[in-house]
Amino acid sequence: MNINFEHPKPWNIPRELERAFRKCDLERTLNLLNPIGGGNLYFADYYSKRFIADSSPSSPFALCGYPKELVEAEGLLFYKRILEPSVFSWLLKMNAEALKTYYSYPENERRNLALFFTLPAKNIDGKRIVLQHKYFPYRLDKNGNLWLSLCLVSSSFLNATATANVVDIMNHEKYDYINDAFQLTKTEMITGEDKKILEWMINDRSSEEICDLLKISDSSFKRKRRKLFEKLGVQTAAGAVHRAHLIGLI
Repeated sequence: MNINFEHPKPWNIPRELERAFRKCDLERTLNLLNPIGGGNLYFADYYSKRFIADSSPSSPFALCGYPKELVEAEGLLFYKRILEPSVFSWLLKMNAEALKTYYSYPENERRNLALFFTLPAKNIDGKRIVLQHKYFPYRLDKNGNLWLSLCLVSSSFLNATATANVVDIMNHEKYDYINDAFQLTKTEMITGEDKKILEWMINDRSSEEICDLLKISDSSFKRKRRKLFEKLGVQTAAGAVHRAHLIGLI
């Protein structure tokens, strides 16, 4: 196995996290990321077909109630336990098509892609939940092939259907998974005003303060903020800030 120990760019990360990346210390990386992740994190290993998570109670596998060791060992096949057969079949097809889209890009641009997907599932008690996944390239081998992805997963009890899209972070393009294939659609650009709002959020500015700085009403700011969240694929201010750091916007 030929592994290139360079992590994808763009990443704006603290030095301690950088050291964990370069040492490929996956457990340490997860421990450092989980407090700021806005969800639960694990690694997907595309060589061994396994998952890797930390051992904390907030492990993403705790969302479903199954032991960490079981899920790590089963990897992608674990989803057979929590998905309806038709949804699991959809997941396998979608994953294969996502990799096709990934490898259709030039090697030096593959690290800019991210995969987002939502799955209606059920936990160990049979209760219906929705799992929202955000996959980012973490390690590539020397040939540009995907080795490890970092996944942020969160859950809700809202009704949802299985959906997926691949996002080209740098070129602001999005591929929606429709009719068993990813189809290209343009995403909206992150504007200078969007970046200012993110920076003010980081500096703990209140909504009222941001409205004053932008000279707009509260309702106008809420619309701008909601649109910004949609562009970043998040639902909260904390998620927006984390996502912006992750892709190098701020």
